[in-house]
Amino acid sequence: MKFLLLALFSLPAFAQMNCAGAPGAIHTNPDSNLGGFVATTAYVAPTVFLASGSEVCQTAKVLGSVNINGVSRILNAAQIESGAGNTVYIEDAIVRGNAFVGFGTISVRWGAQVRDFARVTGNTYIAGTTAGDTVGPIIEGNALVSGANVLNRARISEDAVITGGQVRDFAKIYGSAHLADYVQVYGNAEVYDRARVSNGAQIYGFGKVHGEAQVYDSAKVYGNGEVMDFATINYDTVVRDNAKVYGSAVVVVSSQGNGERGVFNDARVHGNARVF
Repeated sequence: MKFLLLALFSLPAFAQMNCAGAPGAIHTNPDSNLGGFVATTAYVAPTVFLASGSEVCQTAKVLGSVNINGVSRILNAAQIESGAGNTVYIEDAIVRGNAFVGFGTISVRWGAQVRDFARVTGNTYIAGTTAGDTVGPIIEGNALVSGANVLNRARISEDAVITGGQVRDFAKIYGSAHLADYVQVYGNAEVYDRARVSNGAQIYGFGKVHGEAQVYDSAKVYGNGEVMDFATINYDTVVRDNAKVYGSAVVVVSSQGNGERGVFNDARVHGNARVF
């Protein structure tokens, strides 16, 4: 009994058991105050701020100028690395699996999750709706998000790539879809398969773009509108209501400032049709 007591009182002052019972220690923050828990098998650089309610577990690594606040968890083999001249902010969020977050000024907060083999880079903002949210957007699979905003409960999955613009509300981007250049996808809209949306286009409501379809310029797909297969719409073409554009159809119309023009109601444009 005496030996057991002596052994217990001989533990290092900051020795802890956390990360589901893993051994580790409390991190010392750059201001010399004590912060959150770091498992023995994980690594957190001295430059990192780790809040007392947060933890870094398993073989995760956190490097560079990183602020981890609130109740955040960095798990498995995840890595966060700011890169020179940048700061990464994590707040009330989870980064896990083999996910990578870094090389940009990035915020991941308010219930957001980055997991699996997903990558978040560039100047990117990923956040739930309000501070304290426990459920927020999810970036997962092999998805890449760079230089974009992903908000609310949006979900970016599989091999999707987003290199600009904003995805919010309950929108879903998946498959090998690619979004770029100031696009907006919101509401309950979906972009999937090998579809491409770029150059300021908007997909919203219950709109869908899929197959190898392309939507770009100031084009809009909304309501229950759908663009699919190898179809293309651009300029400020609108596909709305229950309209569908599919096959290898091309719709290129411009309102010229006189209200919406495009494919409306229950109309179908398909095959090799061309509408100019």
